[in-house]
Amino acid sequence: MRRGLFCFSFLVLFLCGFNAVSGQENTNVLQNILFGLFNNGTDENQIGTLLNLLSLGPTGQNNNSGVTGLISSLTQLTRLFGGLPDLSALLTGNNNASALGNDTTNSLNSILENLLDLLPGNAVESLLTDRFPNLSNLDDISQSELLVLVTGVVLQASGVGETCRNDVGTILAGIMESSDWAIRMIDAMGKPESGFAEGNLKWLGDYQECVGIKSVTDGKELFTGKYCKIDLPLTDILPASADLGTPNFEIGTCTASSCSANDFVNFFVSIQQILLNGTILVQPEVSCREDKPLTTDLVICICLLAMLVAAIIIGTLYDIFAVQMKTKVDTKETEQATGDISRQNSSKISLYKPKNTFYGIPDAYLNGAYMSHEADDEQVDKLGNETKTADIENEINQDKRDVAIPPKEDNNMEGEQKSTAESVLMAFSVYSNGVKILNTHQASGSLGSINGIRFLSMAWVILGHTYFFCQGYDSNFFFHFFTSLDKWSFMAIAYATVSVDSFFAISGILVAYLTLKELEKVGGARKLNWFMFYFHRFWRLTPSYMLVLMVGTVVLPYVLNGPMWTNDDIPFMGECRKTWWTNLLYINNYVKTDQMCMAWTWYLANDMQFYIISPLILLPIFYNVIAGVVSCMVFLTATTVAAGVVAYSHRYPVQSYLFQYAPPPNDDDYAENLYIPSYARFGPYIVGLFTGYMLHRLKCKCRIPKIANLTCWLLALALCCVCVYSPYSKGDSHIFTPRESAAFFALHRTGWAVAVCWIVFACSTGHGGWINEVLSWKAFVPLGRLTYSAYLIHPLVMIVFYMSRNTPTYFSIYEVICLLLQIYLFLGHLCLSYGIGFVVSLVFESPMMGLEKTIFKRGRK
Repeated sequence: MRRGLFCFSFLVLFLCGFNAVSGQENTNVLQNILFGLFNNGTDENQIGTLLNLLSLGPTGQNNNSGVTGLISSLTQLTRLFGGLPDLSALLTGNNNASALGNDTTNSLNSILENLLDLLPGNAVESLLTDRFPNLSNLDDISQSELLVLVTGVVLQASGVGETCRNDVGTILAGIMESSDWAIRMIDAMGKPESGFAEGNLKWLGDYQECVGIKSVTDGKELFTGKYCKIDLPLTDILPASADLGTPNFEIGTCTASSCSANDFVNFFVSIQQILLNGTILVQPEVSCREDKPLTTDLVICICLLAMLVAAIIIGTLYDIFAVQMKTKVDTKETEQATGDISRQNSSKISLYKPKNTFYGIPDAYLNGAYMSHEADDEQVDKLGNETKTADIENEINQDKRDVAIPPKEDNNMEGEQKSTAESVLMAFSVYSNGVKILNTHQASGSLGSINGIRFLSMAWVILGHTYFFCQGYDSNFFFHFFTSLDKWSFMAIAYATVSVDSFFAISGILVAYLTLKELEKVGGARKLNWFMFYFHRFWRLTPSYMLVLMVGTVVLPYVLNGPMWTNDDIPFMGECRKTWWTNLLYINNYVKTDQMCMAWTWYLANDMQFYIISPLILLPIFYNVIAGVVSCMVFLTATTVAAGVVAYSHRYPVQSYLFQYAPPPNDDDYAENLYIPSYARFGPYIVGLFTGYMLHRLKCKCRIPKIANLTCWLLALALCCVCVYSPYSKGDSHIFTPRESAAFFALHRTGWAVAVCWIVFACSTGHGGWINEVLSWKAFVPLGRLTYSAYLIHPLVMIVFYMSRNTPTYFSIYEVICLLLQIYLFLGHLCLSYGIGFVVSLVFESPMMGLEKTIFKRGRK
């Protein structure tokens, strides 16, 4: 019964609105449209009668008056629809729709005969008497007033709230009167866009224009504009072979601030039920931009951040006025005391080992780094004692003895030993922390090439994520992606996941290199501070990790807005309120993977798990080389077999992007079963551990003939190309079988790590040539220190950018690959990620490291 009223009201709304906007001259056009629609037994006289009843006929008159006259007109209308086909059959493509005309007529007659019973309290009469209390004849109702009236009936029948109904009526009246604010509201709504054939399913409209609209009548503000986005899933409509993934048809609307998302949902569901005989073809998802209330977690977060800012301000001011200014005075006095002696001996200090040659290849740069800020070598960080940079410190100490600087008298020993309070304040100093982070000097014995590899790998990660994180905020991603797969050069993006394996290999190298050095220094495993071995790693990673998690979950939803921004938690952060503890324990790659918080942090969970079990390889290899090699082989075999068996048993194809050609997998759980579990990613870490052992054992000195060196470099390059470009296939010309895919999954990550480890080994032993010169560039030192913070931050940078845009991102090859032109998206994300990462490291990561040193007296001689 209710559906019939809605169907009739919707028809009246369309006809009245068309006439009000287009004018009386369009009557003939409407007449032709109606005659074409009701072409099963309806003649032109009936159409004329219909137009006359709706005040659209040539006379422009309606002789019915009052509520009784309106109901009488409705009854007459039903008699015109003898040939009206079933609308649901029309929409579903039923060619026998005309056969259903009689049933439709009977249904409408039955509905309209009981019209007054459809709405509670005689709603039609109530609407007329409430809006037109002095109404005596329908001729007194204007077209715009009638349109508002019918709209109210339609919206009420759809379950729309009263305030929203009234404001929508005001909007329609404003359109009829050509009010500026009403025209702007129509202008702000989404309209059909070009590029539909390329997958552009987003008609977003103008968000900024909508939210800036104010409805003003007689100097009184009635309501403001509210932007709502309607998502219509198309998975049940499009054919299964459509190359669109899971598309949504998104339409931006601008409505009154009194309307809610539920009002839109009720309206669209009612339309489908009426037109499709009770069937709901698409369940709309509506999100409206609302002012978020101030929540308890936001207040707590703001208080914590305010305390952090206060500590930073106090620590920085203390550092500048109480430490740095005093240091300058002391330095000036020292220079006056030393005179020319200091200048004569300063030439003895050298930051680099003198170059010598073997087979014409210079020694590697071993100018290490500021270890307490490295992203992956913090696992050891001297393990409770600062490792002396012997070569440089010996020269500096010798110079001090030659200069014979007299010690300053200080009863409190302030120059030699800081108090705990002072150390805490200094830990939060932006000045001191900034100097340490941006310092480009590297300590003796460090592996300089790792900084370059770390930064370039991070840039590759950001390049790949620049492309893939745009899904859902684009106008042609899928079309462009599948088109680009025909180009072999695009494999560097499609299969960029090996960039993460570079980090695993680097981490393994540094863990082995520094831990074995410390084991040798302290005299074995029994004397090593194992508590600090694990605690320092946890403390190094977790505070910054939890800070980004807190800000991304609690603060960011309040900060930005846009047509693609919602009132819900931002993507990848929505589950953090429930599953944050899995991130804190570094088990989020196994526990609740279907509700993963900060999905990209699966890498941190893997790296922590590898670090925890690394002594099972390091201790055997420290005491007995054969035992260590056996341990490495056992773990390497286990992870290789595990990856291959899982890939083959689930039939996961390497070329999953070419799903129209590749064998289909048994399930869609590739990420949970093969991509993020540590048992499938351990290979690169093991190769890194063994490489670190070799560098420690050889003291970064190894004689390699030129031919052998060149051969190894060519093999490493070939291995990299095989891992990235071998899955390329133009169409179905080179599709892997299930067994080939399993072998690829089992071996390619370890193979990539072998190539990366060779680069580090060759550069560290003096066989890197110009490649070592590039990777050991001083500028990579601070960038390498910021890699961890940039890794945490960069997905949020991308999400905020894409969701805040007023228009979807359009992809062309020049927006993704940095070849000849300026690549704004990639370079912008790269710079912003490192810039914000610098701030995070400056105000939180470095202070936490300083507090650790203060608490555990680390570095105290």
